[in-house]
Amino acid sequence: MRLRNEPRASDITPETLYHDRRRFLTTLGATVVALTAPLIRADAPALPSTAKPYGLQPNDHPTPWEDVTTYNNFYESGTEKSDPSDYSATLKSKPWTVRVEDLVDKPGEFHLEEFLNIR
Repeated sequence: MRLRNEPRASDITPETLYHDRRRFLTTLGATVVALTAPLIRADAPALPSTAKPYGLQPNDHPTPWEDVTTYNNFYESGTEKSDPSDYSATLKSKPWTVRVEDLVDKPGEFHLEEFLNIR
């Protein structure tokens, strides 16, 4: 008996192909090197390094306070870096309910205040 979310046997990579993936990648890499090696000239000038030195440098300046206190990588409030800070005041966090269902032993609805013991 197959569970609802369980993949079909045809969806799974055959085991022999799975075990051969490293041999395939090694062969692919060696082929790329073999085909491109003749194109590399020994007298070609070296490319300038664009990498920045690691760590603090003498000309570094402190990060502005506004950037430190508003930077955010979460996009729930918008896709611009400033959106979470700009719109956080409009976020309604109470009451906040999470529903757990489907393939779980104890489905239910949980209220944030009860879960975090907030009054």
